[in-house]
Amino acid sequence: MKYYSVMTGFLLGIVAFILFFGIVAQVQAQEERVMQGTLNYVAPTQRTDGSQVSSDVIAGYMMSYRFLCDEYDWVYPTEMTIGLSFPTPEFMLPDCATGMEWRVIAIDLFGIPAISWSDPVQDLYIYPFGKMNTPTFEKITNAELNVSWMDNSDDEDGFIVERKTDAEFAEIQTVGFNVTSYLDQGLAERTNYCYRVLAYNLGGQSPYSNEACAVTTGN
Repeated sequence: MKYYSVMTGFLLGIVAFILFFGIVAQVQAQEERVMQGTLNYVAPTQRTDGSQVSSDVIAGYMMSYRFLCDEYDWVYPTEMTIGLSFPTPEFMLPDCATGMEWRVIAIDLFGIPAISWSDPVQDLYIYPFGKMNTPTFEKITNAELNVSWMDNSDDEDGFIVERKTDAEFAEIQTVGFNVTSYLDQGLAERTNYCYRVLAYNLGGQSPYSNEACAVTTGN
């Protein structure tokens, strides 16, 4: 009996350990922040010594970035970009960072920096994070469905509501930030309607919610 008691305690300890760290991992995943955007910049025309640079000697531009956190310094990517617009990759922000900043430098035809680094810019946006909960219905009549959802992001500009009957989903309404419901009116009787919702801001869009369906009533 003593052996079985020890083994039972040991197994319960393992289960508790897995559950605890599983919960911690889930919470941490929900707090992940993704940053992405597009850098737009003006071509530099003057070197640090004051001399002018002709655009025909500039082969491209190099980006440098850093997280806005004391623990992080500038990082220098090796790829060069052409043109005056640069879509950045996605970055997972560390907990200490409040954002990111970028700067650009021109590279001449010999691969040598022709002009010093620009002033840092901070014009990126954080994606709304976390998948939307499955919508629910607060009101169902013969011509109306009131669709509601939970606000899982704290940096959205608004939400996009999409609907389908027997075809593909199509956007039917955009609502503002912190709005968590939409009254869909003018519907047909005894018809099945399905909805899904996502959050958006200037940085992009959250994943879609699962779809939720309801059938309007009849008179």
